[in-house]
Amino acid sequence: MKNYFIFNLKDITTENEVINMKMACNHFTFEQINDSTDVIDISLMGSIDGNTWFELVKSTNIGTEVVHVINKPVQKIKVVVNNLGNGTKVDVNILAVYNI
Repeated sequence: MKNYFIFNLKDITTENEVINMKMACNHFTFEQINDSTDVIDISLMGSIDGNTWFELVKSTNIGTEVVHVINKPVQKIKVVVNNLGNGTKVDVNILAVYNI
């Protein structure tokens, strides 16, 4: 049985829909790829109940960045684009792992 989920989100401009994972995950690899040449601000948000959200990690790199988040168990995640700079979109890949 696999112990991970992979999400490939394309063309995000503001906030993607909430991803409700079947199990609470506690390790994440968050990759963002943007087309901006200016300052950006993208957040991976997490929630246990879907009502209270907190920032798991923030990415401000122009072009691409890979960030790892560990020991923050959540069942729901979403990507929020706070500022795209002069870019038009961001693609995000998320690997979410849970311990069995």
